[in-house]
Amino acid sequence: MGDQIIPRRFYRLTPKFLRKMAVQAREGVSLLLDHSWANLGIMTIPLGRTFDSRLQMDGDELALYADHYMKLGQEVGDIKIDQIAEGIDAGTIFDTSIGFTVSSQTCSICGQEYFGGNCPHIRGREYDTKLCTVDINDGDLMENSLVFDGAYPGAGVVGMSNATEQQPTVKWEALSEDTKSLPSGGRVFYSFSGKSGLDGFVIKQEKNNVAETQAEGDDTVTE
Repeated sequence: MGDQIIPRRFYRLTPKFLRKMAVQAREGVSLLLDHSWANLGIMTIPLGRTFDSRLQMDGDELALYADHYMKLGQEVGDIKIDQIAEGIDAGTIFDTSIGFTVSSQTCSICGQEYFGGNCPHIRGREYDTKLCTVDINDGDLMENSLVFDGAYPGAGVVGMSNATEQQPTVKWEALSEDTKSLPSGGRVFYSFSGKSGLDGFVIKQEKNNVAETQAEGDDTVTE
């Protein structure tokens, strides 16, 4: 999750709120399936829990990453944790979505409380070329859910490990619309839904700062 505008909804989590959520994720919040707490009559038992978090800049985005754990061999209702873990490892379970409460949400144009106040602006509309968004400044992180189509682009599972084998952490980024080439053997993960359309994600390429060295036996390359 990050501080970019949520497409088609025109909400934005502010850095202030992200910092608070990072603290709450370190303290521990539940990992659920599909925001099950919001469905009356549906049993809500956590599949896992967060235990750590970090904030980092990904380009111009302040992004929040949370570490989760699940207990292999456990069953929650008719759901086997091992099957969830296998789906995550295979990449078939990818998207995530957070559940949170809000105590302050202001208009990006006038700075007033967007709901119940004197703000005359409508989210999603432009005023003197400036887009109106609802900036969420405060609240509480309730849970993180595994879902089929998250609202925030790129929000998903980026790495997994278990007690017996450490898996390399994989970071994904959105496939740019003007991308014309990919690294040799590069893969693209696509998701499609009626809500979000077609979205592509590629493995994030880390910058390599190691200087190239002169090839052995080649005296034509200078230092």
